[in-house]
Amino acid sequence: MDEELITLTRSQLEDLLSGNSKSLIMITPTTPKLLFENTSIRPADIRNINEKFEVSKVNNLNICGGTTFSKNQNFNYEQSFDRKVLRDHGPYSTEIHDLIRKLTLAVMGEKLNKNVSYEDWNEARSDYVKFKQLFLKLYEDRLSKVGD
Repeated sequence: MDEELITLTRSQLEDLLSGNSKSLIMITPTTPKLLFENTSIRPADIRNINEKFEVSKVNNLNICGGTTFSKNQNFNYEQSFDRKVLRDHGPYSTEIHDLIRKLTLAVMGEKLNKNVSYEDWNEARSDYVKFKQLFLKLYEDRLSKVGD
């Protein structure tokens, strides 16, 4: 049987043993990889904006999709197995996630996810979502002006 390691504070353990489970509702695994889980920017977030402005035909040829659009980009396509792949493109959503993650960590005064204290996780996630929403709004605003 594969066991999962769970981290509890002393007070959380005491609450658990005393039967006070209300204070345990907010417990989540505290591994650094999970800090921005379910809040991070996704390819679909960018793809949806691209589709509004009909740039998705060129930017979403890659299997990952969700790359940002530049009106100055050179459209170089290469054959990759069974499909054409756009080689000169804007950053992928994973690259954008990493930039937003680093901004969020900077606000927290940290460089690594693992250094964010558990007590600050909700604030870090909230800040990440604010940066993500700002990025998506600015990107959408820029695309609305590209055709002008």
